[in-house]
Amino acid sequence: MRFHNGVPETQGFTPQDDARWSPLDEPSQQRFLVWAMLWSLPWSALLVGAWLWPLFAQDASHARVTVPPWTTLLSLPVMMVVHELLHMLAHPGAGTRRESVLGAIPAQGMLFAAYLGEMSRGRLIFILLTPLSVITGLPWMLCMALGQFSGYWAALSLLNGLISIGDVMGVWLLLRGTPAGAVVRNQGWQTWWRRLDAR
Repeated sequence: MRFHNGVPETQGFTPQDDARWSPLDEPSQQRFLVWAMLWSLPWSALLVGAWLWPLFAQDASHARVTVPPWTTLLSLPVMMVVHELLHMLAHPGAGTRRESVLGAIPAQGMLFAAYLGEMSRGRLIFILLTPLSVITGLPWMLCMALGQFSGYWAALSLLNGLISIGDVMGVWLLLRGTPAGAVVRNQGWQTWWRRLDAR
């Protein structure tokens, strides 16, 4: 693992000069942000609807909906770091290889965890969905299993779900734009893919 300030470039990887590699059909950064805002509306409704289930399913005497705002605000930066660390733990080698990069883009107030080596499409999808599954999905499942609603965990789950919209869009782009079994690799913001047997 190494640290990097700014968008990481993959040294020695020039897919534009190799006919085996094709660029994933992705929107520009600006269009991606617009798409994310549009997608966030139905996505937010889905997340809130999911949390209404354990809220109304529990015994009314156990309801704890009030969450001190300062508690959630203090937890947010920690959650964002944990979100990226979970991405990294899902990397090949669990973040121990040099291809794993943890960094920031200060101008955009953005943290990231990137893997600069080759991996399967399925592995990248797993990486993208890991924080959503752990921080958003696990608290919801525990509340459902225990029959108890926690306003604090619901708030963190919802906030993480919202910042995971880019990950969800990334999964959709991969499923739409690459065949099953494809090998993928990033160069800057661009994702490239090739067929497994294209060597």
